[in-house]
Amino acid sequence: MKKKELKRNFFEFMGFLAGFICLIPDLCYSEIYLRQLNPDDVITLVKDENFGADHKIWTDKDPWAKYPSSGGDYANVIIGIMESLSYLKSPAAKAEYKWLSRNLAGHAEPALPNLTPQIFIHTYLRFCDILGKALTMYQNDEGPLRVRYVQDRITNEFLFFQTPGTQNPTLKLSKRDQRNLTHAQKKQLLNRLMAKAKGKTEFTGYYEPIYEGRRNKNNQFNTRFCLQSSLECALGEPTLNPTALDTVWFQKPKIAQDVRMQGSAVIVLENGKRVSLEYVNRGKFKPVPFSPATGFSNINVVPRRSVATNKFRRGNPYPIFPPGGLALGHIRVGETGNIELDFSSSAFFDQDSGGGIDYPFEVDINWGRGDPQKDPAYENALRTEFYGQFYYLFPTNVWEIDPDQEIKDTSVCDNLLAEGLMPKQRHKH
Repeated sequence: MKKKELKRNFFEFMGFLAGFICLIPDLCYSEIYLRQLNPDDVITLVKDENFGADHKIWTDKDPWAKYPSSGGDYANVIIGIMESLSYLKSPAAKAEYKWLSRNLAGHAEPALPNLTPQIFIHTYLRFCDILGKALTMYQNDEGPLRVRYVQDRITNEFLFFQTPGTQNPTLKLSKRDQRNLTHAQKKQLLNRLMAKAKGKTEFTGYYEPIYEGRRNKNNQFNTRFCLQSSLECALGEPTLNPTALDTVWFQKPKIAQDVRMQGSAVIVLENGKRVSLEYVNRGKFKPVPFSPATGFSNINVVPRRSVATNKFRRGNPYPIFPPGGLALGHIRVGETGNIELDFSSSAFFDQDSGGGIDYPFEVDINWGRGDPQKDPAYENALRTEFYGQFYYLFPTNVWEIDPDQEIKDTSVCDNLLAEGLMPKQRHKH
C-alpha cells in the first residue's frame, strides 16, 4: 500500500475515532475554547461579586485559607511576571504559540488575531503599569485603595476570555475531605455541589513535599516507591542499571501515596543529596537534579500565583491554555464547604505543564515546597478543590497589535522588580 493511501486511511480512522469519543460524556466539549466575557457582565460581577479585587497582592487578608500570612505577596507577583516575560521572549515560546494559534483558530468567540508571545507581553506591560501606579499613587496605603485602583484598571483595560468548564463534573472532593469525612457526609457534600459545578473550571492545589528516602530497604525505610511503575520494580526485581534511581524506599505508605497525589517531591537521600521527582505520565516519575521549583521551560514557579494547566501539547485536543499567560481566577470559595469565604479573585501565571492533571479543564494552583509537617501551605493544597471561572487577560486593543513586532523595552516591569519589596518592608532591612 502506498504511503499516501496509508496516510489517508490513518486520518479517516482518526476522524472516526474522534466522532466515537464525542459520544462519551465529558470527553467531547464545545468547539468554543475561549469566550469573551460580555463587558456588561463584567460590570455586574464587579458590583455583585467583587470581581477583579485581588486583596492578597497588598494585604495579609488571605482569601484562600485560615492561616495568617506575613503580608501581601507583591514580591511574588513581580517575580512571576518577570519569569513569564523571560519565557515569552524565548525561542521556545515562539514555537509553542505557533502551535497554539494554529489549533485555536476558529475556536475563540469573538475570533482572536494570530496569537504570538508578543500579545501577552503587551498584557504584562499594561499590568505592570497598573501595579506601578498603585504603588506611587497610594504610598501610604497597602490595602483598600490599592485594591480598588487595580480592580478598576484591570476591569476596564483588559478583555476577559473565559476557558470552558466541564459539562459533566467529576466532583472530586478535596484530599482533606476524602480523608476526614464519613461516607454520608461525602455524599451530602457532592449532592450540594452538583448543580454549582457544571460549566465551571475545576481548581485544585498541589504542593512539593520534602521527604526522606533511601535507595535501599532497611527496617525503618520499608515502603517501596517505584519511579517508573515497571513490572520489575513492582515485583522487587533488581534494577538493570545499579546507578539509576528507579526505586525509593519511604518510612510510611502514606508518604508514597502523598508523592503520587502531589505529582512531585524532593527526596533527601541517605548521603544528604537531594533529588527532585517529577511526574511524567501514566504514573511514572523521573528523578532530576535538585533545583528551585520550576515549571515548563525552566520557569521558576511562585507559590499561590503559578498554576499548572493541561497544555496544548500534541495529542491534547483542547488547545486552550496559553503558556506564560496572565489569568484571573474567580471563585465562589464559600460554596466548596472547605474554606469559609464569599467571592475571591486572584491573578495567576500559567507557568506549569500540568503533567499530572487528569481532566482537560482543570487549573492546579501551586502552593510551594517544604516540610508537610511544618508548612501550613501543604494543608492549603489539600483543601483546594472547588469550581469557578478562569479568564485569560488580553489588552482591549488586541486586534490592533502587530503580533509579529518584537517588544524589547520592558522597563515598566523591570522597574517594579528593582523596587523589590513594598516600601514598608524595604525600610525594615
